[in-house]
Amino acid sequence: MKGTVVYLFAFDVANEIKTELVTEVLFQKPFPFEIRLGVAAPRDVPVYAPLTVRLKPLVCVSNLGPVSIQPHVKIFDVGAISISYEVAFEKASLAELVPYHRLQIGDEPLAMLAERLALEVTDNIKGAMIKPNKDRSVVEAYTAFCISEVGASVPDWITAHRAAIAGLLNEES
Repeated sequence: MKGTVVYLFAFDVANEIKTELVTEVLFQKPFPFEIRLGVAAPRDVPVYAPLTVRLKPLVCVSNLGPVSIQPHVKIFDVGAISISYEVAFEKASLAELVPYHRLQIGDEPLAMLAERLALEVTDNIKGAMIKPNKDRSVVEAYTAFCISEVGASVPDWITAHRAAIAGLLNEES
């Protein structure tokens, strides 16, 4: 089974971000994030496109062994930023993915890496931030398992692995 684990961290950093003023983030030119829509998608409904920066992959020592993490930063005009990290995997079973819920880089949780990156980003865009949140709330963290190859038809695979899927979602092996 192959796929990617996506760790998403959401930060409420200001009341608003004037994204049209953001011309550079971490020495890179941000681009609008685009969702690939199919032919059945409505054409009249606008799809919001936050500013995005894709940073260089990092090869790190983690509690899972060496991993390559791909960081992305998204800047939303509603005063939020998101930091995501993608980690590819190839495992034989879903139970082997349970430790990915608690990924640590070195001896600290991935959330700490995201916090530091969020501080760098907000420092870079402070001129575009309206009423920055001095006492921002704790980061919202989400983990998504994106499985791309299961070696069978998806409905059959889901039926055969119902208990293991539930275990993975509940962080139980």
